[in-house]
Amino acid sequence: MAKENYIKLINQKLSEYSYSLLSSDHDPLFLVEQSDLVNICKILKTDSELDYSILIDICAVDYLTYGQADWVTNDATKTGYSRAVEQKIIADDDDEFPDRFAIFYQLLSISNNSRITLKTFTQNQTPLVFPPSIKYGIQRIGLKEKLLI
Repeated sequence: MAKENYIKLINQKLSEYSYSLLSSDHDPLFLVEQSDLVNICKILKTDSELDYSILIDICAVDYLTYGQADWVTNDATKTGYSRAVEQKIIADDDDEFPDRFAIFYQLLSISNNSRITLKTFTQNQTPLVFPPSIKYGIQRIGLKEKLLI
């Protein structure tokens, strides 16, 4: 099935949930509301046409200093590794940055030879590494079903 048709199928199956397609250049990347994550994953896993039955990876990202550089690297240095980093004290105040932490879930459908990524922000809550109500065989990748602390 062509990628465009496959994305349309996913959109049909998930039409009642809050999500958006962020990128479809390579593997589709969907931004999912944290409150809908469990239901969306259940559909992606159990729907026979989609069959995303394998959890490949889970990744957490801290966006606190996203886009900020410690030093300018426009020119190559001729004197070795002598560039110093100026330490900046960054306030660790999540109230001012509600979309600071994101969790990425990469899922694979072997039957469709398709991979997708779900991204959700934690909204200053303790994020679920993976909801215990969805069994993706997490023991195989060395994780336990628990909250990320």
